[in-house]
Amino acid sequence: MAAAAPSALSRFSFAITRGAHVSGACGPASRESARAAGVEPIFGYSDRQAYAQDGKFDAIFDTLGMLDVGRGLSMLNPTGVFVDINPTPGRLLRGMLSRRYKLAFATMGIKHLAAIAELAGRGTLRPTIGLDAPFSDALSVIRDAENGRWRSGKAVLAF
Repeated sequence: MAAAAPSALSRFSFAITRGAHVSGACGPASRESARAAGVEPIFGYSDRQAYAQDGKFDAIFDTLGMLDVGRGLSMLNPTGVFVDINPTPGRLLRGMLSRRYKLAFATMGIKHLAAIAELAGRGTLRPTIGLDAPFSDALSVIRDAENGRWRSGKAVLAF
């Protein structure tokens, strides 16, 4: 079982197509898109008692980079792994020294593009588009996201 935030829904729908059971925490506005992506159970962000249970998960991917490392590690089963996207100096050091805590860095690539395209073509992988805007609006779209004014789903900026 893996825990996820809704900003990672398309990544986790890909995991679901590969047989993973995905749980996630999100706000009320993202509940339906999380459910449509196959996330179950779905917890509210504010209900930490429900989702922050000790020893429950095989993997945790903190897509917001906001989960305390100690808390995340306590939520794992004995062989689980906590993946974080918040590379502070202390977390970088901890990631180098721990087999259960890892930092994720990503770059654009095409290695899995054919498999993703096949799943999307079959309708198995269905990313949710929350905003379709011209590229000239990119700065305001980013500003809105940084200030918490965001719809659920992905933003598509057209050139």
